Amino acid sequence: MILIGAITIGTGHAAVISITSIYYPSAVRSTGGGWASFMAKFAAVAAPLLGGYWFLGSKQAVLDGYLFTGLCLAGVVLGLLVLSVFARRLEAEQAAAAPAGQPATAGA
Repeated sequence: MILIGAITIGTGHAAVISITSIYYPSAVRSTGGGWASFMAKFAAVAAPLLGGYWFLGSKQAVLDGYLFTGLCLAGVVLGLLVLSVFARRLEAEQAAAAPAGQPATAGA
């Protein structure tokens, strides 16, 4: 488990630097990549500390942590449902707007 964690975390930190060309122009790429890497490493240290303090301090805190996790999962599921309804509606509008005789394309 430690090996898998080390590989995935190490890869994640390297990926932050490798994708900076997408987000930052060449003039500030090293500064932007450094800050992005700093934030990723800071969060990797701070998240377990804060999570342990807030969600593992007592039995009630553990139960609250489970409730929080369940609510986050419900929010993700609800968001995906809303996006799927929006995508279907958008697809129907594109099909209706396409001229007769021409199929609607996804990229148009």
